[in-house]
Formats: sequence, structure tokens, C-alpha cells
Amino acid sequence: MRLVTAKGQPRISYASADPGAGLVVYAERAVPADRRARVDRDSAFADIDYAIYLGTTSSTSSMLTTNVDPASLPMTGRTSQASAKFGDTQLILVTSAHDHLGSAVSRRLPWIILLVGLLLTATSWAVARKLVRARQRAEQDTRTITDLYQRVDTLFGEQRVLAEGLQRSLLPQATPDIPGIEVAAEYVAGAQGVDIGGDWYSIIGVDEDEFAFVVGDVSGNGIDAVAEMARARFTLRAYLVDGNSPRTALEKCSRQFDVLTDGHIVTVLAGVGNRQTGEIVLASAGHPPPLLVTGADADFLTMPVGPPLGAGACSYRSTTMTMPEESTLLAYTDGLIERRESDLSSGMARLAATVLRVHSESLQSLVRDVLESMRGDGVSDDIAVLALRRRRR
Repeated sequence: MRLVTAKGQPRISYASADPGAGLVVYAERAVPADRRARVDRDSAFADIDYAIYLGTTSSTSSMLTTNVDPASLPMTGRTSQASAKFGDTQLILVTSAHDHLGSAVSRRLPWIILLVGLLLTATSWAVARKLVRARQRAEQDTRTITDLYQRVDTLFGEQRVLAEGLQRSLLPQATPDIPGIEVAAEYVAGAQGVDIGGDWYSIIGVDEDEFAFVVGDVSGNGIDAVAEMARARFTLRAYLVDGNSPRTALEKCSRQFDVLTDGHIVTVLAGVGNRQTGEIVLASAGHPPPLLVTGADADFLTMPVGPPLGAGACSYRSTTMTMPEESTLLAYTDGLIERRESDLSSGMARLAATVLRVHSESLQSLVRDVLESMRGDGVSDDIAVLALRRRRR
């Protein structure tokens, strides 16, 4: 395949030989003098310039056809080139578009991608900035909250010390000397929180032979409960000192306490004893029964239980028992036996078993050992314990 010139006119020549048959085929075709092809008139090619070359180079001498002025070749700017095998050589097609050949969308696609990219970048920056500011605010809030918690813990600690100090100041600072009767008492504040409860105990010398005692518990906690405890303690003390029986003292108190106005109920175990005979008269306003320990036995007293103070004017019944010599009577508030995971009967059984297991010649040591064994860890309720032991005469 060659481009030749015959009589001043360029022609494409083609020759093929078959040596076995002794034949040679030769053909020529004229190339338009102006190098223009009929496809120039086709609208499909209206927007492109092209030039077709025969051979391996895109020189003017090897050009077959084009739709531009041959003097303007070779094409410059943005061009596209493709080649195709043609005989023993090749055809090279070089094109250049006048304008964008695709649709309006594809023409604007680079700008669309650029704008979308800028928009996504701006959005990402705004979101990142917002997240950074939110994190900074969260960190600042965390520091503020931590500081507030530390201040609250400090204030709670101070309030707890003050409230517990107030509670203890209202309890007896010393126990009276009662010949023949050993007395031991303990008050333990709850292990959690800053609100102190209204548990208390009292031991009172009435006359030469008689003494009185009270163990009580005000519902709720905080300063209000402590104030209600003080009112109940001193009211009962006054009635018992005046010589009233436990039943009568509770009945008089019941007319002075009302849960609707006071916001609290009060459970009380009151007793009056004779040191000479060991006889003790007891009355209960909704309070757990005391535990009598004699030798190897520990039994809870069976006694009538009336409504707690605050339920309105009530009447109460009393019971009389005699403490054997060397026996111990243990009165307490429900914080000693009450646990969320078990009922009161289980707590009472555990108390009886603990008292028998803990043996001490000193009544005060017995009370402390029982408290340590019964309380465990994390008990939130206050506990008041009062123990009386009748000594051998």
C-alpha cells in the first residue's frame, strides 16, 4: 500500500502477488486533488476537523484527506489521534473538535463536580467546626460539673458532721448510776448520705428504786427528723419522770403527735423497771420487741404492740416481765435488723444468734461487738441500741 503521484495527481496504489500462481494484482485509486472527502458534507462531522494520513507519520506528504486547509496542518491545540492497520501499513486519524461534543450536562460536569466538591468541603468544615466546639463545650461542662460535685461532696461532708453533731448532742451524754443494773448504749449514724435519722435512746433515774428507759425511731431523716426526735424524747422523758407508766406516757404522747401535720411517725419502746425486784413494765408503739438473753437462751419478748405515735390518739397495753439475775435485756431500733434483701423475722433471728455467739463480760463490749457483726457494710439506716444487765445481788 503506497501513496503515489501520476500525472500530477496523488493516488493510492495497492499490489498483491501470489508467487505460486505467478499472479500479481495491482490497483490504484485517485485521491481528490483538494484532499476533501464526501463526509465533509455530513452534519455529523460539522463540529470536528480531521486529517487522515497513510503511513506511520502525520506529515503533509502522506495526508490522504482532510476538511481543513492543508496549509494549516498539522493540527495544534487539543487533538485526538487514532491508528488502524491498512494493508501492509496503517491509517492515522487526527481530529480536533471545534467545541464540546457532548451534552450540556457533560459540558458543565467539571464545574458541577468542582462546585459540589466545594460545597461538600464547606459543609464538612462547618460540621467539623461545630463538633469541635461541641466537644470543647462538653469538656468545659465536664470540668464544671466535676468541680461542682467536689464542692457538693465537701458541703455534704460538712452538713453531715453538723447534723450528726446535733443528733449526738440530743442523746444522753452520760448514763445514770443505777445500783444493780449495768447499762450500755450506742448510737451509730448511717454509712451513706448526709441526712441523719431520728433514732434515740434514753435512760432515766425515776426514784431510789425505779428507773425508766426509752428507745425510739422517727421516720425519715434530716434536720426535721432530728427535731421530731428531740420533741418525742423530751416529752416522754417528762411523762416518765412524773411517774407515769409506759402505757400512760405513750397515750399522752399520742395526742401530741400527728403525721398529717408533723410529717413523721415515731415508734417507741418504753419501760419502767425496779432495780430491787428486776420487774420491768413495757409498752410498745409500733416498735420491734426487745431481746432477753438468759444464759444460753435468747428470746424476743411477746408483748402487745400499739400504733406508732403520729397515728392519732391511741390507747396502749403494757406487759410485765422479770429479769433474772445476770440476764440482759437488749432494746434497739429497726436499723439493726432491717435489710432490703431479707424480712424482719430473718433479721431478728440473726440478732438472737449473734448475741449468743458474741460473749463478753463487759456489756458495752457486747453491744459494740453485736453492732459490728450486724451492721456489715453499706448500711444506710441509723441504729440506736440500749442494753440493761441485772447483776447478781
